[in-house]
Amino acid sequence: MATSKKYDVVVFGASGFTGQFVVEELGRVTSEEERGLIWAVAGRNQDKLNQVLEKASSTIGVDLKDAVDVLLADIENEESLNDMAAQAQVVLNCVGPYRFFGEPVVKACLKNKAHHIDISGEPQFLETMQFKYDEEAKKKGVYIVQSCGFDSVPADLGVLYTVKNFPGRINTIESYLTLNAGPEGAVGHYATWQSAIHGLANAEELRNLRKEMGTKKPLPKSGPKLENRGPAHWSEMLQKWCVPFPGADASVVRRTQRFLYNNGENCPVQYAAFASIPDRIDLFKWQAASKVVTSLADTEFGLGLLEEVQFGAYACVSAFRYLVLLMVVGVVFGVMTKFSWGRWLLSKYPRLFSLGYFSHEGPTQKQIEGASFNMQFIGTGYSNTVLEDGDYDGPPNMTIATQVEGPEAGYVTTPIVMVQAAITLLKEMKKFPAKGGVMTPGTAYKDTSLVERLSDRGVIFSITAPAASN
Repeated sequence: MATSKKYDVVVFGASGFTGQFVVEELGRVTSEEERGLIWAVAGRNQDKLNQVLEKASSTIGVDLKDAVDVLLADIENEESLNDMAAQAQVVLNCVGPYRFFGEPVVKACLKNKAHHIDISGEPQFLETMQFKYDEEAKKKGVYIVQSCGFDSVPADLGVLYTVKNFPGRINTIESYLTLNAGPEGAVGHYATWQSAIHGLANAEELRNLRKEMGTKKPLPKSGPKLENRGPAHWSEMLQKWCVPFPGADASVVRRTQRFLYNNGENCPVQYAAFASIPDRIDLFKWQAASKVVTSLADTEFGLGLLEEVQFGAYACVSAFRYLVLLMVVGVVFGVMTKFSWGRWLLSKYPRLFSLGYFSHEGPTQKQIEGASFNMQFIGTGYSNTVLEDGDYDGPPNMTIATQVEGPEAGYVTTPIVMVQAAITLLKEMKKFPAKGGVMTPGTAYKDTSLVERLSDRGVIFSITAPAASN
């Protein structure tokens, strides 16, 4: 990237509900650790941007007004977006819903060779940007890194972390998310609710896009197929009721898997397995055991197996009554999104139709401070002993449990992740794959220190039960 850029980072949408927390986190980090980083805030209203800097200064106890510039940029003004992107090495795009407001910022970043990081949890936007702009980003050496917030860094890097710590080859991983509310309860912001409305309403468009991209074609697998657990199930291990998680995690993880497979280095499942194989095992014996014929070029990076880790994502509730309530709300929500009048009502009265869990105002500071999350990963696969014997047609013989835990997901964890993602990009770009492209977090950060950086900031990756025989 050009070194003539005026700013290392520009926060676009800094006066939005999430953007203000990103500003606070970036101000905190640059006052404590990254003192040499030069950054600015951007948006369409200068008064609001100044107010955000004043509030952030008060919160973190550091005066940002003189250290941080204010740029005017409007999603409806292409020239202003180009001017912003021309001055930035990295643009942190906090303006959602991204299906409505995301693409112009991506285009401006590509045109002006600025890296772009978003916090989108909208699969249609994410996959559309990859379909439309991946080749251009590669040609221009620009990284468009997606989903760098609670959606979906814990899930995507959590899968890679689980695989890395498994002494063999993982066949399946299931994640179980628990959102913990404090005494004041929990509330989500309207923008997240709106994204969910339009995402579900346009699900058919996403299916058609995947068909056109060719990503509906399954990747090679070995071992048993991941169990379909239905609309709800009881987890004996967690002692909780679980439902399929409706966010972007599954989409993002599968895109990471596909990228790794398509680039031959590659499937993260194989990364851990090959790295942990004893030296005495011959490469060709290993390839034969995997039932995959590969060339020596496929193993250039020590990764020779081209198969997919199967992934399922679930959200957990502690009591059966909450499960029933959640499923009723989900059915009503799903039906209403199919009609224009239903979408209007859902948008107009988020608190009513979400039973108080979403509002136009979003959570209070006390609600944010009292909340936390825990995402547990259960991985099953084959030990090195089984792999050495070349016999893994039977059920997996080993299980591992890991977790990612952290503070409130949307407005504490997400800013931490987004800021650390930007700093990691700036400092460790040489560790990124290729020279650019539209990428998932797992694709972009798999060889970087992002996991360690996040753990240092309170978003902690850990092993809860080391790999053991079933």
